[in-house]
Amino acid sequence: MRLRLDFFELVGAERRLELEPGLNVIAGSIATGKTTLLHCIRALLAGGISNFPLETRQTVQRLAGRLVIGNSEYDVIRPFVSTANAKVEVAGDMEAERLPAYQGSNPADRTYRDWLLHKLNLPEVRIPRTPSRSESELSPVTVNDYLMYCYLQQDEIDKSVFGHHDHFRNVKRMAVFDIVYGRYDAELAGLREQLREASSELRRLRNWFQTIDEFLEGTPVENRAAIERRIRETEAELKAFEMRSVDLAQEAVKETDSTELRDDLRQTEEMFARVRSTVESETTGAEQKERLIAQLRTQSARLTKAIVADDYILDFDFVMCPRCGSEVSVDCSTDSDCYLCLQRPHTRSVGREELVKEQDRLEQQIIETQDLVRTHQERERELRAELQVLERRQSELARELDFRTRSYVSSRASAIAKYARVRTELRERLKRLRDYLSLFAGQEGVSAKISQLEEEERELEAIIDAASSSATNFEEHVRYFEEQFRHALERFEIPHFLNAGYTGIDRKTYKPVVEGRLFDQLQSPGFITLVNIAHALAHQLTAIEHGLALPNILLIDGVSNNLGTESRDQERVDAVYDYLIEIGAEYGDRLQIVVADNSVPTSAADYIRIRLSEEEKLIPIHRLS
Repeated sequence: MRLRLDFFELVGAERRLELEPGLNVIAGSIATGKTTLLHCIRALLAGGISNFPLETRQTVQRLAGRLVIGNSEYDVIRPFVSTANAKVEVAGDMEAERLPAYQGSNPADRTYRDWLLHKLNLPEVRIPRTPSRSESELSPVTVNDYLMYCYLQQDEIDKSVFGHHDHFRNVKRMAVFDIVYGRYDAELAGLREQLREASSELRRLRNWFQTIDEFLEGTPVENRAAIERRIRETEAELKAFEMRSVDLAQEAVKETDSTELRDDLRQTEEMFARVRSTVESETTGAEQKERLIAQLRTQSARLTKAIVADDYILDFDFVMCPRCGSEVSVDCSTDSDCYLCLQRPHTRSVGREELVKEQDRLEQQIIETQDLVRTHQERERELRAELQVLERRQSELARELDFRTRSYVSSRASAIAKYARVRTELRERLKRLRDYLSLFAGQEGVSAKISQLEEEERELEAIIDAASSSATNFEEHVRYFEEQFRHALERFEIPHFLNAGYTGIDRKTYKPVVEGRLFDQLQSPGFITLVNIAHALAHQLTAIEHGLALPNILLIDGVSNNLGTESRDQERVDAVYDYLIEIGAEYGDRLQIVVADNSVPTSAADYIRIRLSEEEKLIPIHRLS
């Protein structure tokens, strides 16, 4: 489960952090960017990108780094955005992918979180959101849930165990403990999920079966044979009434003698429609020809103007210039040029005789078109008269048909109403009886399914009992963890209580117990900080020594923040760093520890990878201007 960062970059802020196996320290005074840097490292490890300072969001464009997972190296680039489907680029030997950060376009898409979970070979398990309820909705344990054990955040290190005050995170924290220490393995989780689904379905079917029994009990239809008999009787009765209704309809046609009348009315309506269509056509034709006459008359008028212009305008002699008023002399041009404009006149292609002929032809066409208009108008008048006759005929036929129908319905109204009412009642009764019968059929299927699920439930319970009884090494792992936890507390020289009791882990809550005091009973932030560091280190050492499924990287934000500077407190800070240096040296390439702290003792000076200050913050002020 080795997980290590070789280097880390804030692209845009031009910050690069070189990291080594073992202990790495980020030093700096308050508000210089240490916590932000750890948050960014965690974001590169599939964490969320939110709640970052404004200057970071304005400056950082991407997060980049090289991950060592097991024996393989991967370069990772993640956009510094909180978008769920932002693409994370991953490149390693024979592998290059662009994966959505933690949510794809459809549920089947593999995300960067899925990729990291798979590369770390962490168990893929789903657990109930509310463990106390067997039918609770299931939630997957993600890589972030495992990495919860690998990050002591500044706002939690002095008050909670990996954020246990948040209900949902606490559920995941306890589930990860069970998974890592062997109480809740993937196979057993799958069996328990099957049992949960079978039990939930069994409970639903039993409730349904009982509800149907209670619904039918004491009613005339509680007996299936009785329902089937009543269905047959109702079907026969309905058939008889429907046959009588058909006879009644045939009598109606015969007695009213309306078939021929209906046909006559239909033919009259069709003829009326055809004649009206023809009337509209004649009207349109007359209007079109009226427009043609207007066009022909306009053209004739133009020809008249042309003829007149040819006679009077072209032969007009000018004595004075119409523009400037000067006298015009015929001597200023040659015989072939116009003495007014000094240009050669155009030769006219159409003579006066041709224009007169064209005008006569147009007049004749106007007369012929007027004759056609009169023909259309006469035809329209004839058709409108025919329409009036058809309309009267249609009205008479409709009145006669309505009279005959009303006369028959009036005489048979009670019979018609009776048959309609009885038929409706019979159809409703038949539908209701068939619905009752379907309940019995459904009960048979449910009963068989209940028997099958009961057998499946017994088999799953037996398998789970057998798997649980073949005890894992859970207790062995937990005892080793407790030894490492107690050893770390001794190294940190924590204060002791009167009547000191048991120090270890609470088997119900998986929270530390210190000298008989439950974690939630501890008051001092400095003391809680030491307990949390010892607790997190014990998990890492146990995972390494026993090969447990926990990523071997640990981020600690603030060792000395909650400890004083008096001699005993400073000695405890020194003791913590001495132990971190010792673990880093002993486990070398198997565990990487990254600590961010305000005050770093001299003994850890060689492990400082970056030192931040008011003058040299993580995000330099000049980059924001």
